[in-house]
Amino acid sequence: MPDGDYGTLVINASSNTSQTPNSTYASSPTTTNYDANAPSTGIRLRNYQTGILTGTYSYASVYQNGVLKGTGTVSSLYVEVGGVVAPGMSPGCMTVTGALSIYGEYQAEIGGAAACTGYDQISAGDTVRVTNGALTTSLISDYTPKQGDVFTIVDNKSADPVDGEFTGLTEGTTF
Repeated sequence: MPDGDYGTLVINASSNTSQTPNSTYASSPTTTNYDANAPSTGIRLRNYQTGILTGTYSYASVYQNGVLKGTGTVSSLYVEVGGVVAPGMSPGCMTVTGALSIYGEYQAEIGGAAACTGYDQISAGDTVRVTNGALTTSLISDYTPKQGDVFTIVDNKSADPVDGEFTGLTEGTTF
């Protein structure tokens, strides 16, 4: 199995010359804390791997069925179709000092009107690309939004506009 894949391996052969006993072997989902100051190290999250980011890393790539959560910093973040980014620790902010690309799912928790303490946010310092990514929001802490509340879930610090949009939601959409 490639690193990070979740699945089952069945060895059942009448002529088993490997000395590995016939049996069923299963891998299981993993959660890893990324809490170091490691600005030259990257993070790759694959099938059924969850990363909790509280430190500083070079980049994070979240592939299908991978999940990145937390309040740390990466220089770039790529979330492919089927991957999930869920900034914060119910709620909180994640910082991307460079490029942010979301093709997968962004899970945002909303529990108040203030960024980082009331709702989740990604602060992006360079280009922001959202290509048919899915946005999933959930209300937490019995919060009820008031008419006119604004939640900036991607704080684009770049002078360049956001390229693309979440599926079915244009920039500034009311929902």
